[in-house]
Amino acid sequence: MFKKTLLFLGLSLIVGSTTSAQDSALELFSSDVDVVVRLAEPDKTIENIVALVNGAQPGFGEIARGAITPNLGQAISNPSMTGVDQSRDWYVGAYSNGKAEPLVVFAIPAVDADDFVAALGDGFKSSVHGKYVFYTDKGDLPEVPESSKSLAKSMSESAQKTLEMGELSIHVNSKHLVGVYGDELDTAYDQGLEGLNQLRFAMPQDSGVNLGPIIEMYGAMVEKLFQGVKDSKSLTVAVSLGAEGVRIEEYVEFSNGSKSARKLAELPTSDMSDLVRLPQGAFTYYGMSGGMSELIKWSMDLTAGMAENDETRDKLKKAFVTLDEVKFGAMVGSMTLTDSEDGMIQATSIARVDPVVKFRDYMYASMKVMNGIKLPGMTQTSTIKKEAETYGDHKADIVTVKQEYDENFPQAEMQEKMQKMMFGPAGIQSRILYMDNLYLTVMGGGPDATKKAVEGLDSSSNDGIAEPRKVLMDKANMIVLFDLPGGVAAGLKIASQMDEFPIPLDSQMIDNLNLSPSFIGFGIAAEENAFRCRTDIPIKQIQGISKLGMLFAGMRNQL
Repeated sequence: MFKKTLLFLGLSLIVGSTTSAQDSALELFSSDVDVVVRLAEPDKTIENIVALVNGAQPGFGEIARGAITPNLGQAISNPSMTGVDQSRDWYVGAYSNGKAEPLVVFAIPAVDADDFVAALGDGFKSSVHGKYVFYTDKGDLPEVPESSKSLAKSMSESAQKTLEMGELSIHVNSKHLVGVYGDELDTAYDQGLEGLNQLRFAMPQDSGVNLGPIIEMYGAMVEKLFQGVKDSKSLTVAVSLGAEGVRIEEYVEFSNGSKSARKLAELPTSDMSDLVRLPQGAFTYYGMSGGMSELIKWSMDLTAGMAENDETRDKLKKAFVTLDEVKFGAMVGSMTLTDSEDGMIQATSIARVDPVVKFRDYMYASMKVMNGIKLPGMTQTSTIKKEAETYGDHKADIVTVKQEYDENFPQAEMQEKMQKMMFGPAGIQSRILYMDNLYLTVMGGGPDATKKAVEGLDSSSNDGIAEPRKVLMDKANMIVLFDLPGGVAAGLKIASQMDEFPIPLDSQMIDNLNLSPSFIGFGIAAEENAFRCRTDIPIKQIQGISKLGMLFAGMRNQL
């Protein structure tokens, strides 16, 4: 039975109606069920899979149908599908038994319950409830609970709505699982921290690398991860499939008043309206809201700590005081790959801060502190030319960061070549403009890229990302739009023109792929005692990935 359940889950992951709780089979499972998987109307789901596969690779949809259909009956222990209703949702639940094999129970709708039960054969325990056959072949069949003690009653409205989305959904009762496996969870936490501490002794004493800050960073991450697991109530994931592509919805709930819930409440969301003001033609766009001050402090402190320089860290902490007076709004940015003399990476960011003058003071102070910082095998220098260029009514600072590698450092020559290729011979050069309530940073691209970025602040003309942005939540803590095929293609075109990368293709071969611009969208938003993630993969992205796969296959044959 357990193997058949795995088959059911596997089919669900391949393939991926809103009904009332009384009609959805959730009332058949008690509130202590640990996992519930829902497969939406199998007949429609199969058609959606066929449409998705045909959209990605025309003609392959029927092959997918032939692979899925014969296995559906095997997955629910009814190979002939006798009496099964494929026009309604299917459910399977799992009850944990500590370290024992979980008890797996199916709730499958029937057009003829008697025929369905007869087709299951000996060894199964079953009961019929309305239109559903409730059955298992492992242990005793759980009693159907009172309505007040059912999963339908214990799940929140938001979790139920998420479970009812798409072709495949899964609900994990993490609160109950934490209670069952609490001791194992504590042991795993202790072992994780112990493993990190052992890293302190793995690096030679004379390596010049201070692992302390890195270990502290990962230790904090482990602590927050385990705290989040302990505070969580449930995880619900839904996958939608069809001719338009794939969409994944994830909803994580936390106990009211828990540490994780309180932390989420401190994170303000934003509509990321500045995204459309970024330059057109980038392969990545992103936006962040909440925790910006802490992120800046953490990254700078980590760098200073790795240098094993207490004086530098002390000076940075003094500079951080200025950030306490700054209110951060959303920050958005983009990244483009070009074959410019200023390097192949060009990045633009717009950050809302108030007051700007206080943040500028911090930037000046921190750059002064970080100038000349020594890291293992490398010395980093930072120089700034204040108000060196003019763009309209605004002055721009030019900040140049150079990294000089010790000739005795392994792969020093390769590191220098890579830096020149990515950022140009001048080093990592950025132009920063401080305006009324924001600052604009343009890394790479020189004055031309900066001029376009400044003009874009007033135009709001980047409508190429308006549609994929709309698919995600209206307000979020993080937004990422990523053109995977477009980014890979741009990188290949640049690499094909470099002697360092002797790859068997040219720009024309990549252009012949006729890749259409599109974006994979990813968003995270804090809600009351919860956070929601949404991932959208449009069919154009899947088609582009398929084309690149065929190109790589051809390249492999030529090598």
